[in-house]
Amino acid sequence: NYYLAFTCPGNNVYSCPFSFYFFPPPANDNFANAAVIPNTYIATNFAYSQVAGAIPIINYATSGSTLHATAETGEEGGNGTSGSVLGSVWYSFVAPTNGYFSISANCSVDQYLDIGQGTPSNFTNVISSSMTQSPSLSRMAIGGQTYYARVWTSTSWPTWAGLFTLQALFYPEPLNDNWTNQVALPMQTPTTVLYTLSY
Repeated sequence: NYYLAFTCPGNNVYSCPFSFYFFPPPANDNFANAAVIPNTYIATNFAYSQVAGAIPIINYATSGSTLHATAETGEEGGNGTSGSVLGSVWYSFVAPTNGYFSISANCSVDQYLDIGQGTPSNFTNVISSSMTQSPSLSRMAIGGQTYYARVWTSTSWPTWAGLFTLQALFYPEPLNDNWTNQVALPMQTPTTVLYTLSY
């Protein structure tokens, strides 16, 4: 329990407006409570040159914060990053198939962003961003495997924690990506066109 007390000198009475704020750690502060990035496809229209169509992709956006986030016991930093982890928040994603997985963030202050696998103390297969307000990463993902995205602050900049928006994109490999899954092109029945030449 915490107690707040206000005192005034002598018998004086003062008007003293008071505001109280409490910021709990983020809900996904701990690795075990990583926020789940859904892996449900949506059909998205696209157009390129004179070709248009719809492809299934995963497009997910959310907001988050590293304010009052903590580090896990033995939590490792990213590749080529400075300092150790001061506070981090976690996101998990299970790739539905092989495909292209991209994560980006728009942060109020410079933050690190990682994508990896494993656990906080054994974070493997890691790719890391530089420390920036707009970190972005992408990688090929293997279907059925779990990937973790982490936004984190470093002990090198202990006061740099803040708000961010996160966007995740996933594009599955084309069904005919491999030669063995080639798609046969439909062939039209040949027709004869009569044409008279005049001299």
